[in-house]
Amino acid sequence: MHKLITYLFLITIPFSGLAQIAEVRTYGGLFYDEGRQVMEITNGYIMVGSTSSTDNGNSDVAVIAINEDLTLNWNVTLGGVGADQGISICERFEGGYFVLGTTNAGDIGGYDIVLYAIDEMGNLEWEKYYGTGDWDLATKIVRGTASYFIAGTTYGNEPGGSDQLLLRINGNGDIVDSNNYDILPNAEMGDITFYDGFIYTVGTRTFDGGTPQGVVRKLSANGSMIWEDVRDSTSFSGLAITSSINGVTAGYAMTDITQDNTLDLFLVHFDPADGSEYWSFWANTPDTGNQYPRSLVWGSDEVLSASQTDLYGAGGLGALIVRSFFSNGFYLGGSIFGGSQDDEPYSIIKDSQDRIVVLGKTESYGSGSSDFYLVRLPDEEIVNEYDLDVIDYEGVIVTGLEEIENQFALPYPNPATETLYIPTTFSYTDWQIIDQRGAVVLTGTGSQANVSSLSSGMYLLKWGGEDNFNIAKVIVE
Repeated sequence: MHKLITYLFLITIPFSGLAQIAEVRTYGGLFYDEGRQVMEITNGYIMVGSTSSTDNGNSDVAVIAINEDLTLNWNVTLGGVGADQGISICERFEGGYFVLGTTNAGDIGGYDIVLYAIDEMGNLEWEKYYGTGDWDLATKIVRGTASYFIAGTTYGNEPGGSDQLLLRINGNGDIVDSNNYDILPNAEMGDITFYDGFIYTVGTRTFDGGTPQGVVRKLSANGSMIWEDVRDSTSFSGLAITSSINGVTAGYAMTDITQDNTLDLFLVHFDPADGSEYWSFWANTPDTGNQYPRSLVWGSDEVLSASQTDLYGAGGLGALIVRSFFSNGFYLGGSIFGGSQDDEPYSIIKDSQDRIVVLGKTESYGSGSSDFYLVRLPDEEIVNEYDLDVIDYEGVIVTGLEEIENQFALPYPNPATETLYIPTTFSYTDWQIIDQRGAVVLTGTGSQANVSSLSSGMYLLKWGGEDNFNIAKVIVE
């Protein structure tokens, strides 16, 4: 395993005059990092995604554990010399975690589904591969009553181009049941959830000569179908599903031909007993653009959706949180996060303190080309106010989309003219300053760096040990 290059930025965002502050963090290295799923654990959260900020191949699976105050606890990377992507994570009955991913470096063929068993501190215990001689792509892993369920898409069966795949495994990773759905059309698995002894899935399928269909299924523990619901549209994208005592809710991005003929968020709430529809709503908007639901979760009396959107004009894609009330119908309210580049959500949860936590990727903030992007809201009273002004620690609005570095965890002052102070909360203080060409221009040991000899411009400060170090952007004036 390899340590992931990590750093921490703090951004705080006010909302429409309310006394609520969103906590925003980025985690990652110099290159491409992407968060795919967040889960609450004892005293914090654990995140899984992908990173290319290591020297261990094209990309690796990244697992990052953070404390309740969102500071870094530990992080590891998993994978080989090929392209490895981290997709999903769940707790093991035996302790530790299962980490699900997709790799092209497996021993079966094409892309394989890979499962890592790690302990509470991220140490690898074992790994196993699942798949065919063709492509097999992971979607999600969930823990059941006494076993685990892996959802994915496989291209390795005949006839048909691709099938929805469901595996049931035991604690050793051995397959107990394997099921394929929609063998004749082209089909993809979108999301899976487990509740009260049953599995609920959402995916798409397209028969030759037909229009795309969105399919929700209720399955027994052995994968046999209990009911299914089918929706037709000219196109689908971004599927998500959640379940609770209130029922089962699926989210689609479907083409709404009655509005602007773009992909809009469409939610359907089902009776889990027979699949009959309780209600359905379009998240229609007055502006032309697309919304892609990535993840759903039940709040106290509403469904919360984390969706990708290009509607709101900050630049590129934004991360949109939408509330849909269980009793009063659909309400397009929420918050949009993001900067001038693409920022996308992939996972949303409610934690034990009723805070909303969203994980995805950002290209607008951080030091790399893309980074893990975590947003935590204090409660469900979010508003649809596009306000990305950043405030500093004294509550003063700085302007626009500037990033405010956490000077209690990062070097200061920044910009610096003579002395740059390096955090001394770490047990190691070796440091390097690297210019924009990647050349090391200054090295030293200790809590201070004299930068007066450097030319004005932006540099990277790297400090720490060989296998566990931090990086921050610094400006010399």
